[in-house]
Formats: sequence, C-alpha cells, structure tokens
Amino acid sequence: MAADSEASAAAVVDHNDADSNLVELTKEEIVSALRDPQMNEVGIYGLEQVGDQATGVNEEVMEIDLLSLISIYNELEDEVRGIFLLCGAYGKSILVNDLLKYVIGLGVFKNINSIDDARQELVKIIGKLKESSLVLDHDERDIQMHDHLGGFAKSIASDHVFAMERTVPLEDWPREDFLRGCSQIILEGNYIQKLPKRLDCPNLELLHLDSTGNRTLKIPDSFFEGMVNLQVLDLVGMVIQPELPTSLVSLTKLKTLCLNACSLGYMTGIAALTHLEILSFFESSIKEFPVETGQLTHLKMLDLSYFQIDDEVILPKILSNLTELEELYMGNLNDLEETCLDQLIIDSIKKLKVIIKVKKCDGLEYLFSVSKINKFFQLVEIEVSECRSMKNIVLLDSGTTIDEIESIPVRSLTLQHLPAINGFCSDGNFGSHDVPTLFPNEKALFRPLRHLKLISISRIMLLVITALSNGMAPLQNLETMEILDCDDLQYLFAIAKKEKKDHKAHENYGGLLPDLRQLHLRNLGKLRSIVGLNHPEGTLGFKMLNQLTIWSCNKLRYVLPLYVLENLQQLENIEISDCEMLERIFGDEDDTQMRKSDLIPHQLTKVKSLILEKLPKFSGCCQDGCMVEWLSLKKVRVVKCDMIQQGSLGMIERPLLTSVEVIECNTWANYEHPEINIIHLFRLTDELSRLEELKIKDSEELRKYMEMELEWSSFRKLKILEALQCDQELTKFLSTILLRRSHELEELTIENCKLLEQVFDLENLASDTLVTRIFPNLQTMRLNGLPKLNYICNNDPKIWGTLELGNLGKLEIINCSLKGPLPTTLVEKLVKLKIESCKMIEQVVEENVEMQGRLFCNLDDLQLLSLPKLTKFNSGHCNLTIPNLQSLRIEKCPELNAFTTGFLSNQITNEMMDACLKLQTLKLVGSKTFEEIWQDKVSNINITDCELKEVEVDSFSRLRYIFPSSMLPKLSEKLVTLVVRNCSSLSDVFQLMSENHSITAFQNLKIVRLKGCDSLQRLLLPCNYPSLTEIDISDCQSLEYIFMDTQINAEEKCFPNLESIVLENLPMLSSFSLEIFEFPKLHKARIVYCPAIETFLRKVLAKVSNFIDKDFSSKSPPFGHGKGRLLPQLEELELSDLPKMRLWNTEPQIPVFEKLTSLKIIGCGSIEKLFSVSVARHLVDLKSLTVYKCESMLHVLHGRGGRRLCRFEKLETLVLKHLPRLTCFCENGLALDFPELKMVRVEDVPNMSTFMPIFMLPLPFWTPKLNEVYVTYVNKYWRGDLNETIKYLHKDHEKLKKEVWKTDQSSPGNSLDRYKGAAESSLQVYADELIS
Repeated sequence: MAADSEASAAAVVDHNDADSNLVELTKEEIVSALRDPQMNEVGIYGLEQVGDQATGVNEEVMEIDLLSLISIYNELEDEVRGIFLLCGAYGKSILVNDLLKYVIGLGVFKNINSIDDARQELVKIIGKLKESSLVLDHDERDIQMHDHLGGFAKSIASDHVFAMERTVPLEDWPREDFLRGCSQIILEGNYIQKLPKRLDCPNLELLHLDSTGNRTLKIPDSFFEGMVNLQVLDLVGMVIQPELPTSLVSLTKLKTLCLNACSLGYMTGIAALTHLEILSFFESSIKEFPVETGQLTHLKMLDLSYFQIDDEVILPKILSNLTELEELYMGNLNDLEETCLDQLIIDSIKKLKVIIKVKKCDGLEYLFSVSKINKFFQLVEIEVSECRSMKNIVLLDSGTTIDEIESIPVRSLTLQHLPAINGFCSDGNFGSHDVPTLFPNEKALFRPLRHLKLISISRIMLLVITALSNGMAPLQNLETMEILDCDDLQYLFAIAKKEKKDHKAHENYGGLLPDLRQLHLRNLGKLRSIVGLNHPEGTLGFKMLNQLTIWSCNKLRYVLPLYVLENLQQLENIEISDCEMLERIFGDEDDTQMRKSDLIPHQLTKVKSLILEKLPKFSGCCQDGCMVEWLSLKKVRVVKCDMIQQGSLGMIERPLLTSVEVIECNTWANYEHPEINIIHLFRLTDELSRLEELKIKDSEELRKYMEMELEWSSFRKLKILEALQCDQELTKFLSTILLRRSHELEELTIENCKLLEQVFDLENLASDTLVTRIFPNLQTMRLNGLPKLNYICNNDPKIWGTLELGNLGKLEIINCSLKGPLPTTLVEKLVKLKIESCKMIEQVVEENVEMQGRLFCNLDDLQLLSLPKLTKFNSGHCNLTIPNLQSLRIEKCPELNAFTTGFLSNQITNEMMDACLKLQTLKLVGSKTFEEIWQDKVSNINITDCELKEVEVDSFSRLRYIFPSSMLPKLSEKLVTLVVRNCSSLSDVFQLMSENHSITAFQNLKIVRLKGCDSLQRLLLPCNYPSLTEIDISDCQSLEYIFMDTQINAEEKCFPNLESIVLENLPMLSSFSLEIFEFPKLHKARIVYCPAIETFLRKVLAKVSNFIDKDFSSKSPPFGHGKGRLLPQLEELELSDLPKMRLWNTEPQIPVFEKLTSLKIIGCGSIEKLFSVSVARHLVDLKSLTVYKCESMLHVLHGRGGRRLCRFEKLETLVLKHLPRLTCFCENGLALDFPELKMVRVEDVPNMSTFMPIFMLPLPFWTPKLNEVYVTYVNKYWRGDLNETIKYLHKDHEKLKKEVWKTDQSSPGNSLDRYKGAAESSLQVYADELIS
C-alpha cells in the first residue's frame, strides 16, 4: 500500500520510452541504449541462445541488430577487443585490479614495461569500451556489462575459452580435444567437487579456479603438468598444504600467480618461477613466509593485503633483493609494532610503490615517525581502518616539528573508523589554531594526493586551514573527496585568522581544489559550509568538478558560494538529499550582498541530472536576483521539497528536459498535469529567449517589441542586432530592455536612423555600483547614416569614468554628425577603428593624461576617412603610443596637423618616435599640411623594429620626400609595395644625405608605382631587387633621370623576377639606366610618350651586337637568362609616341621575342623598317601586331628570305593605320604564311598599293581564315584575297578618306600635345578633388 500511495503522489514526465526494444534501434541507438544501467532487457537478436524473451520478431531485423553489434565490435582495436572478451568471460563484473594482473601476465601490452604505465593504458582501453557502450560506466574499481553482452563476448571466444555462469556447479569437464585447444579456463564461484590428476591443456594461458564453495578441494600434485604455456594462475579459496604442488613450481612461463584467500603451508620451490612479475597473497594465511621470494628478481607487484603470517619474519630482508619491485600492498598486520613500518624503508628498491592497508590494529597509535617519513618515498597509498587507538599517521619525535617533513608522496588516503585520531601529524591543532584540524597548514606536503576518503572520523572539525597569501592552495591536485559520518566536522576549509575577508589572494593561489572531480559529503551533522565564514571570493576553485553529492548535512544553508557558479563548467550531476536546513544550492551568508557578476545569469553548460530530495526548507537554486541557466539538463527529480518558489530553479529550454519527476510536493505539485510542475520549477525560455539574430527594419517594428510583455529571459541569447530607420525610441530599447538582458550581444549595427541623437542613455546606471560593464560581450559596433548623432552615450565624463562598453574590438562610425572626441573607456581596448564621412569631428580621442603612452595598446587597424575638420588625433601633447598598429589609412583629412610625436605631426620635437613600431600598411591620401611623414629632425628616432610592408601616399601637396635617410637600413628588409601619386612638391622618394649616397638592397620589394609627381627630377632606386615584379612610373613632368644604384658587381645587374615595366608621359626623361640590366622574366614592357628617350633599346641591341661579334659561345647576352636569348619571356611590348626612338640599331642575330604575343608600335616617327625576316621567324607566338602613325615606316618586314617560308603561325590580328610612306608589308621576295589571321585593318595607308610586291606574287601566300579587311571599326571590304583588297583600297583611297574616314590626319606633334594636355588636366582635377 505504501508503494501505491507513493506512486499516486508522483507525477512523471518522461520522453524516453522505457519499453524501447533493441530490435528497433540502429547501430548508433544501440550504443546509446546500452549506456543505461537500468535497461535490464537487452536482447541481441539473431544470436543463438540470446534474446529468447522476445517473441514475434521479424528474422531480418534480428539479423540486422546482430550485425550492428558485430560492427561495433569490429571497429575496436585488437587490444581493446581482447580485453572486452576477457571481461565477458568473467560474466557481469570483474575488478579492475584483477584485470590488470591478468593483462600484465598475458603480455597484452607489448611495449609497456611498468605497472603504472600498464594501469594507465588499461584505464584508456576501459574508457574506449565505455564510449562504445560495451561495458557500463559504473565505477572506477570494477567493470560491469549487461548479461547478454557477456554472452555475446563468450559466443565470440567460445572455441577457445571455457567459462561457466557463476554459482553453477561443475559436473563434467569439457572434452579432451576442446581442452587441448583451450587458452582460458575461468571457473569463478562454481562448486568443484574434484580436480582431475592431470589437465592436458598445452595452449592454456590463463587458469582461474575459485573454490570458496568447497574449502576441502585439494590440488593433485601433477595437476599442472599439461599446462606448459600457462602465464596466469589465479587460485581462490584453496587449501594448498603442506607445500606447493610439484607441477605448479615447474610452470616456468608463469608471470602472474594469485593465491588469494588460500590456506597455505610451505612455499618451497617458488623460486623456480623465475619469470614471475605479479605475486598475490590477498587474504591468505601462511605458516612461514617463503624466504625464497627474495629470489624472484623480476617481481614487480607483491600483494600482502590482509595477509596473516604465523611465524615472525623480517620483511625488509626479503624485499631488499626485489630490485624490480614497483608496488607493495600491505594490510591487516594485527600485531604491528610501532617501528615496523619504519623498518620497511628499503632504499635499494628504487621503483617500489608501497600501498599500506592497516585494519583492526587496536594497539597502534601511529604509522610513521617524522624522522623516517622523509625516507618513505615509495609510499603511494595509505588505508587505515578500525584502529581504535590510532591518534596520528605521523608522530613528531621529541624536538622535531612539522617543518621537517619534506613531502608526503601519498596519492590515495583512506581513514575510516578511527575514533581517537586528532590529526595527520601529532602536532595536534598545529600551533595557533584552536580547533582539531586534520592536515597541517601552510605546507605543500600533500601535493601528490589525488584521492581522499574519510569515514567516521569523529574528533576532526576542519580538514585544513589555508592562508591565501602563501601562493599555493593545499590539496591542489585532489581529484576525489568522499567524507561520510564525520560527526564533528564543521568546515572543510577555513581561512587563517590573520587574513580578513577583503584580503587579496596571492597571484598563484588558484583557489582550493582546482582539480577536484568528485565531491561526496554524507551524514555530516555539524557541517555548516565548505569554507569557513567571511572568506574572500576566489577561495574555492572547483573548475573541474563533475559530480556533487550531498546527503544528510543538516546544518547546511547552502552548498556552494555564489562566486563558484562561474567555475562549474564541467559539472554534470548534482544530487542533494535529506538536508533539513538547506535553502539554496548556491548562496552567501549575507543574502543582501549582491555581486556585480550576479546580475548576469550564470550558465551551467554540462549539468545533465539534478536530484533534490527531502529538503523541507529549500526555496530555489540561488538567492533572489541571481539566476542560473541550464544548457544541458535532461533529468530532474524533486521529492518532498514543499518550499520551492515559482521559477526558482532557473532558466531552461523546454525541449531539453527528457524526464521530470515530482513526488510528494503537495503544496505546489499538480499530479494530473505534470507540465504545470515544469512551469513551476523553471522559467521556460520563449521564442525571443532563443533568438540569436534580430533585424529591426523600422520604427514601427521597434514599437512592437517595446510594447510586448517580455519574459525575463527574452533576448537572453541575442548575439547580433541590426536596427534600420528607427527613431529615438531605439535609445530606450537598448538602454532599458536589452541592457540587463542581452549579455551575449556581440555585434550591434545601427543604420539610417535620421532622428537618433545618442545610442545609449546610461544616466540611471552611473550610480549603480553593481554595474561596471554594459553589454559585456559586445565586440563589434557599426554606426552608419546617423545625421543627428551627437554622442554615443551621455555627454557626462562621470558616466564614462565608471562604465565600460563590453569587450569592444571593432568600432565603425560612418556618415554621422558625431562631434567627438570619443571617450577613452570606449576605445581603449579597440582592435579596429574606422571613422568616415563625419563632417563635424575635430578630434578622435579625448585627452587623458593617465593614458599617455599606452592608449590603444590593442589597436591594429585604424582608418580615418573623409573628415574635413579633423585637426588632431587627441588633444594636448600628441605623444600617443599605438604599439601594435599594423594598418593605418588616413584619407581626405586636409586639416590634420598632429597625429603623434614624430609621425604626421607639424610639431617640432626631439622625443623618440616609437608610436607605431609594428606598422605594416600605411595609406595616406589628401593632405595640404605635411611636408614630411616621418620627422628626420628627431635625432634618436627608433626605427630598429620597422615592419613597413606597404606604403601608399596620394595627393600630399606639400610633401617633400617619403622616407628620411635614417629609415632606409631597416626599411629595406620589409618593404614590399611602394605607391606614390599626385605629390606635386615631392623632390625625392628617398631622402639622401649626398649625391653619392647609396641605397642598400630592398630584398622584398615587389612593386614600385609613381604618378603625378611633377617636382620630381630624379629617381634613385636601390640596387639588386631580387623580388621586384613591377615598375610603373607615369605623369611626372619634370623627371629627367631614373637611376639604379649601380654600386654593385656586374654579375649582380639583374632583375631576376621583374615582370612589368611601364614608363608613361615622362616628357623630360632622357636617361634610363635600366639598359644595363638583365630581365629574364620580363612579360610586359610599355613606354608611352617619353619623347627624349632614344637610347634604351638602341644601346641594348648595340650591346648584343658587340657581344655576338666578340664571343657568342662563352657569355650570356643582356636581358637573357639563357645562352643566346633576348627578352625570352616578353609577351607584351608597346612603344608609343617616341619620335626619336629607333627599335633596332644593329639587328640581333640571335633568337628574340620568342614568347611575344602583342606588339604595338605607335607614333614612332624615326622607325623605317620594323624587323627583318630573320627576327620574324622567331615570333612564333605573336597574335597581334599594330603599327600606327609611324611617318617614316616603309616596310614592316625587310631583308631577303629566299624561297624559305616565313610563317606567322599564331598571328590573328594585323592593324596598319596612318602610315603615309608604307608601300607594302614586306620588302623583298618572301613566301608568307598566315594560317590564323582573321582580322586585318588598313586605314589611311595611301602608298600601299599591294600587300606584297608584284614580283613576289608567284611565291606562296596563304591566309585561309581571312575573308574581310576593315577600314574602320564597322566598314569592311573584300575582293577575293588580301592583295586584291589592298589594291582596291589604294585605288579608292581619296574616296575613302572623304566618305569613310572623314578626318584629316593630324601631325604627330599635335597628337602628342593633345595627349599631354589631357593627362595634365585629368591629374589636376583628381588632385583638387582629393584635397578638397
């Protein structure tokens, strides 16, 4: 009846189908289902003798389920499979320590030699089995699996493993042929009537016989003779007297021997087991401990736990010979003398790890003396239980102090049922403290301790008293803590009296228990708090806490302080039960004290299970004003908690909950409608609560949100907000509704809000000491098109002096009427700042004396664009430091006169300039104030760390030079791109101290572009550009000389990677020293309107000619990178408006222009013949040829070719325009072939009567794809072939000139004048526009 009553008072909401049958599950669902230890009906259908409970199941589905499980098994690694099969052979469970002994004996881990390494590897493999759900995630001490999974494992190994279900009597042994192939025999808990005299199992590796059901069972002397390969022998509950069987001591391959709970006689002959690594006498009794054990020199583990010795022996003498011993287990030494454990200090065993277990030693008062504990470096585990006289673990000798203990290496400490204990050491209360404390204070003695278990330690009131100023928290590596039935324990930790609540912790303190994973507290009737009263925030760590269990702690009002909430990101399970006074899970002694961070809901990201039972005063998760948000909570159980307030457990999304159980909460529970109980317990998030992105299109939509009845959780997850065309109500929406809710807001964009005067109104928050940061996660803010915006926030320095705007990293202000300057607190953490088209702003940052020299320490990208009234960056002295600035753009800020000391400043200073040491990209456009960018007057200018890679300067009308001479040494190592445009006063790019000044090599420079620098008369470029790819110089009216620094060796005069040269509109340029360099990779050459140049190609070709005449075989020509090649990679060549230029002086007799695809010769009045037949035969890639306005041109081709064919294989386009003296394409007899020629344009060529001379017509002349000749872009003619068409055009030339072309040919001089005038006019308009 009681059960029925409880069931009737219960209300359950469960979305998991408890009756789910494995037959319906996929492979992934099988893995998930097997993780539930409550799932008892696990059927593996399709496996013989497994899953017989199921009826009426489709055979095909059965087979699929079995295959799915086999697939999971097959995905395991070999070692993992072997251990899974071994676990399955043992049935439902096996102890991890036993499994470790077996796998070491079987040699499962091939490359692991130490016990501890093997243990760690085994833990990893068990973890993999748990991940695959082939074993249950139950306990660290044993491995459990579903019965049918054990059957599945047995079925796989059934051909070589003999194992029976526990408690089933062994009636008959298997057949002899099976035993001969058997590798494992496991009989645990099976009644064995009698053993055969001899068991013939030559392949047997593991034998486990448990005879606790038949204590009279004896082992025949020859029983083991047929087991020559046995490696693991585990005998339990046997009577082995008077001595070991002869056949046992002959097992020379045996590595693990466990004689547990056995009655042993004499162990004569055990020394013959020379390969033995593990020996266990757990809970066994023996008449005489075998001295021969000292001869087992390979022994690594010796287990003497609860081992009874009838004869007194001296263990150290025996153990000292076991030099490979790593682990020693001892316990239940009933007649232990005071000094016995001191005698166990064995210096000769360096690898030894001692594990001591002492039980029911009522005469024992301590374990160690302080003089010996420092030598006991092998000790890793202590377990002391039921020793009624035990006062201390360590005794302080007369005249000794706790300070003499160097360290205690124990990793695991268990103390239980010790009614007389008053401390770990006999120093009692450790000096000044007046309460019994377990561990000494202010000592890092227990740094290795990982596991602590205390049961029924009644006299201890504190675990440890810690001092925050020490810099090291006690028990800092502890992972599990279990404390039960300690009646006098009041606090786990207390703060030293000398340290007050506001005492500042040492920077290395880190908090108590930073690595604790599991905390279990049970039946602690006087426990008031984890940490004593008035402790500072940060005292507790708990950052790794995973499991929290509190039972029957009746004095607790809260479990953990509020500040710990921020640390609990690994917590998964909370269980609290039978705590009469508990009011909250998280709280403080003074509920009225709210912290600033408590205004932000605390997220518990991994908690999956919450159990609250029998808590009569429990009202909620936290105190009023603080909120918890559960992000992973699935299962909730609430029993007899009548005082829980509405929504007090915190916030959650309803779909997360899969099971909510409410039992006997009669004051508020609704058992007919369980969903109501969920609404009572939690604040359910609505659609707005899940919203992460919001776009408000106009004021009407904004009003809808402001008029809504919003939940406390609304907009809680909002990360991105975009507001468009909103009125002044937007300020209210941001400042009153979102400010206290949207703590996750990361990106805010406000555009085209014509009436908005300020973004935030924080006047009411300025006096609230709990608020110091608004929108704490805000990273990006964009303000665009706000013509009435005066301020981002209230124009009150007091407000900005106390409030910060998130973690703002990126700020953009575009087209706003913002007057500035911006508050320091708003922008001091910025990474990117962009201000554009703000016509009223005069200054960017307010003056702040405290920030001088360190403002903008994070800023790496700064853009100031189109700010016509901007005069300075900050007020006062401009010694601003932006140490990490990498990119700077200042464009169209004509009034700017002070950026920072020594850089873009007209203030004369002698201070060192180090404001922008990491600057990589600099773009400056439109200024009429600066004569220099970097002041070279600064005598101690710091340019040792110059990082400049890209420099672009445009329309700086007063600028005299770009780089001062002092910058050149370091600049040459980093600079990649240099662009200078429209700097009309520029006289030098590089400031040189003298005419003989040499510029060092620019190793990384790739691009040089200069345009519109009319005062520039000479340009000295550095030597040896190994990376240079482009030179582009144009519209520099006064430029006369382009010099390369020639102070280098002749063999270094090469541009190995130069791809493009452009020289355009340089009317005064007469000297160009590039002619002495080589260009093996040049792709493009363009020389336009440089009328004074007449030496470039002429001298080059002259040099080639001289070279050929002297010695062609031993040297490489200029411009080449291979023997006998001229400009081997050139693809585009344009020579335009060069009246003095002659292409060839002496035509080369080597391959030339082999990759040329486009050739344009325009306005070159001195060229009579373009190239010879020998050159033409190398133009195999030429696709386009244009000859235009060359008044002296007589022929394109000249020279004799005989009857050898001249083939223009790829030529597609041929343009001949305004060539008054041209008579025909080629001069002499020559066979021509144009297989791809498709487009020919002939315009105003009055003297060309035929394409080829009349006397050449009998020679081959082929244009298969040509069927038209253009005379304009539109008009075209065709008279059967090219020659006939040219004849026709010549005959009607005057008619075409009047009717088709309709223009008079202008002279070259007039053409060049028009080009020059148009260029100058265009540049002037562009410069004026930028400056204005």
